[in-house]
Amino acid sequence: GVALSTRSLAAEAGHALRAVFSDMDGTIVHYGKDQEGGGAEWGGPSPSGRGRMCAPAGGGPAEEVLEMPPSAGTGVRGLISMRTLRAVKRLRDQGVAFVIISGVRYSTLMGRLPWLPCADAVVNENGGRIFLRDESGLCTLPLVEDLEWRASLAAGAGPVGQEGLAPGDREGPVWDVYRRLVAEGWPVDASSYETMIRVKVRAPRTPEQLAEALQDLPPALATAVNLSCTDVFPRDSGKANAFEYLRKRMGVERAECAALCDDDNDLGMAALAGRAFCPKVSHARVAEAIRQDPGHYFVAKARGTFGSDEVLDEVLKWAEQGAGAGGGKAAPAGAGVVGKGSGVDGGKHKRGRGWPGDLLAISLA
Repeated sequence: GVALSTRSLAAEAGHALRAVFSDMDGTIVHYGKDQEGGGAEWGGPSPSGRGRMCAPAGGGPAEEVLEMPPSAGTGVRGLISMRTLRAVKRLRDQGVAFVIISGVRYSTLMGRLPWLPCADAVVNENGGRIFLRDESGLCTLPLVEDLEWRASLAAGAGPVGQEGLAPGDREGPVWDVYRRLVAEGWPVDASSYETMIRVKVRAPRTPEQLAEALQDLPPALATAVNLSCTDVFPRDSGKANAFEYLRKRMGVERAECAALCDDDNDLGMAALAGRAFCPKVSHARVAEAIRQDPGHYFVAKARGTFGSDEVLDEVLKWAEQGAGAGGGKAAPAGAGVVGKGSGVDGGKHKRGRGWPGDLLAISLA
């Protein structure tokens, strides 16, 4: 089986936690099959009326689980627990930046935002688009796209501003591949994507035939497997590159970062982070990476949203150990932590200026 690690090695090495980079699907957002496959039992509506109560396998307190709108791609409703949302808030209150980094399309991301944890940056399309917190107060949704990052991907995805064109009319190597695959009869998904395409193998075609179709990609492009689909995107994009771009912008070292992940397209980011945390293992390559370096990964025993909460408890331990170790890196001068407590629901903290996440904020004004 997969080796489990329970120690916060990065904290033991003296590295304070300053930033968390989290995948979405399979990591902080789950589905009914994950919840029920782990033996969880659904109850009635939650007292707040915002979700349903769900108890973990083997007993234990039930938690409130929220249901998101159906996915634009699959029609399935995502699940996220209130405990997950509180855990992320606690991390950010202690000065730890939180970045959501996913392969989802724009329409799915926008539809889910009211249910997702408050984040310092939100990344979609496997790193193709980065949205930073807007502090101008001009718009209802305080996020604005980092167009400098988007322009840096032009060699693979074409110029900025093509979302109004049909995919077949767009410029750039990604769209050249799109036109070729469509002409060859492949089911190519470009709906609400601006920098990437997604291909799913359907019978009578085979994964080997798709691999052959993609073996001579232009050098500006790369591929990754996500949710059993193959994504084609700019080589300068990808979660690992977006991770590097954002952590450098925050002035954070790799060893001071945690990666929350589960799938093949997360592995580059997971390898760069000081430690990786897996609520589930969704791909054989992830299982192999864990076997190769078990001390780098923490793997949850629970399933679904309970797995998310388990890994976030471990991340919170790292944050609290690092803050208690001194060193000054986790809490800049003048941004002290107020209050105390442990676990997801304990303690209240006051967020100060000068935290790593604040360095990502920009203004439309």
